Amino acid sequence: MPDSPHIMIVEAPYYAHIAEELVRGTIQALDAAGASYERFTVPGAFEIPAAIRIAIEARGQDVRRRFDGYIALGCVIRGETTHYDYVCAESARGLQQLGVDAVIAEFVKHRLGQEIEGENYGEADRTLFADIVRGASARQGELDGMISAALNEEWPLHRLETILRAILRAGAYELLGRSDVPPRVVISEYLDVAHAFFAGKEPGMVNGVLDRLARVLRPADFDHDPGPDGGGRLPPR
Repeated sequence: MPDSPHIMIVEAPYYAHIAEELVRGTIQALDAAGASYERFTVPGAFEIPAAIRIAIEARGQDVRRRFDGYIALGCVIRGETTHYDYVCAESARGLQQLGVDAVIAEFVKHRLGQEIEGENYGEADRTLFADIVRGASARQGELDGMISAALNEEWPLHRLETILRAILRAGAYELLGRSDVPPRVVISEYLDVAHAFFAGKEPGMVNGVLDRLARVLRPADFDHDPGPDGGGRLPPR
């Protein structure tokens, strides 16, 4: 990103008195940071993700319209109908998907198979990588419930480091949604990932949680394997 980033502001001025304050605060922050910006308006919050996606897709066709970042400004007020829930859910889902797609594009184009600051990012199955990122994001609530049930009560999911949560979610998604990948392969690979980030007890936690999940989600793969403690379950941590 250049020293002076160029930002796209997408405004949904349906509630003008609120939108004006959101824009005022945003512009003050951007001016203080020395950023340039362009402002675009859409009818409502529902249209914000679509506007940003159009800008992202057009970026590759016209470098003059390139933005280094995107700011979404909108407001939805709860009323007596389900309109609020629908608009909020779809707007949030659309923005989340944009973030997921951006992460995938960044790694596929600029990281996988590259050497960055002396570190070699090995090649990967890019289709599988994209599926894991999208799947773990889309099913995060479901995955978090399963992971929480497999964790020690003294270490609830929300207390774990962000990277550790991401490792567990990705591994849990593969166990749940990728039956083509053997569970022992999933556990082994995410144990390696955990070792790359942590030198303490965290890799053991990853191994234990994914093993528990694998025995619930893929029981047929463990019919003749009683488990690390000989009884089908891991010993307490």
